[in-house]
Amino acid sequence: MQEQQIIQLSELSAFNIKDHINYPVLIPGAFLESEAVKRWTPSYLASLLGHKQVQVGKSPDGVHRLDPKKGTPAGGVCSMSFGDYVKKITSDDDESKTLYLQQTWIQELMPSLHEDID
Repeated sequence: MQEQQIIQLSELSAFNIKDHINYPVLIPGAFLESEAVKRWTPSYLASLLGHKQVQVGKSPDGVHRLDPKKGTPAGGVCSMSFGDYVKKITSDDDESKTLYLQQTWIQELMPSLHEDID
């Protein structure tokens, strides 16, 4: 399998989607001054979104793979509150490394958070 090319840019202003379509683009530090980076701690997000239900992928070994036949996470998917998800991923137990949030759109989950990205 061929390794995916990753493009690294020095600043956000150098990004042009037409030049970088179909490639991952890394822009270190691009959003360090954004409100999202300043505010979005796990506890802050849990206080706002704790009651919302989210889809969480599972992986028995912490490596998240898709089932090629189903197109879904090989370890399965479960629904839980965002607050429970944050508790699990911030704990020191082994389960914290086996979960990941998936198919969650900020604008749907909490539209006001989208303002922090601008």
